[in-house]
Amino acid sequence: MLVIYYGQDSGYTTHRALKDIKKALSEQELKELIRFDGYKDSVPSVMEDCSSISLFGEKKTVLFTNCYFLSSTREKKVPFKDSDQHSYQEFLQYLEEPSPDTDLYMVVDGMLDKSSKLGKAIIESAEAKLVSCELPSPADFEMYAYKIAKERNKEIDKEGAKMLVERTKGDYLLFMNNLEKLLTYTDKVRAMDVEELVYQPLEDNAFTLVSSLLQKKTKAALKTYSDLRKGGYDPLMILPTFASQFRFYALVKFLSEKGEDKDSIAAQLSTKTSKVSPGRVYYSLKDSQNLTFMKILSILEELANMEIHIKHDGDDGDIDLKLFISLFSQKYLNSYR
Repeated sequence: MLVIYYGQDSGYTTHRALKDIKKALSEQELKELIRFDGYKDSVPSVMEDCSSISLFGEKKTVLFTNCYFLSSTREKKVPFKDSDQHSYQEFLQYLEEPSPDTDLYMVVDGMLDKSSKLGKAIIESAEAKLVSCELPSPADFEMYAYKIAKERNKEIDKEGAKMLVERTKGDYLLFMNNLEKLLTYTDKVRAMDVEELVYQPLEDNAFTLVSSLLQKKTKAALKTYSDLRKGGYDPLMILPTFASQFRFYALVKFLSEKGEDKDSIAAQLSTKTSKVSPGRVYYSLKDSQNLTFMKILSILEELANMEIHIKHDGDDGDIDLKLFISLFSQKYLNSYR
């Protein structure tokens, strides 16, 4: 059996593969699971192991993660040359005739490149099963938090679960790692625990501030701004990060108004150094539902002019930003045009 998993979030994709493996194997068989990593192990060596007969005459189960060579986006430096991989001939041969003595689960590091030679061979193979792993919705993430807490005989309240999902922005591994930290810290996780333990750098605070503005929560936005100022950030440090959040909303809105869905938008906005999750796109579209692309451009123009006046005309940046936050709802959200 050969199963190939792919999706936007490699952490969640690996989770899906492991979930299926755990269903298929006994506890003892799970201990004998053979693991390979595409960034450490060459494809020929993995295929050789999959094709060899088990010393004990039993069926082998192999998990091959980080299969970057099948991905449409390569975010890390490629560890092997094509010559080191024998131009993937062993893999192509294995696609035609997988070993009946091995169950091979492969996890693509990103989306499957269906236009490449290897991608086309996989699609044409009668032996390969493809599993598309769509990232869970924010509501699904919240349910995961409740379920895992309950399994530990602990609990997390609704506000805490929602804040955890918002702060981890649809990143599965980040969500799971922070949930583990919270459940280790306390038996009853509340929003104040998430606020204290789940790190929120300047970019995330700016995201929270902008999100509050778009939800017409002016007092909350002013409080976030005040917290940033108390943390030592001056207006000219805050302003570019603030503007970058609106630039992201503008890009999301532009693509959405063209008819793109959240998965497509996430893929188009992701770069080699920064992956955008469909979850983040979902929240951005939800928050900006009362704004058009052109209205967001007007906001960006105001912020650009504000920076010019602070730098060249000596305007008080603190007052300018407070006024911008205070008047935002009245100026930009009272009408939709």
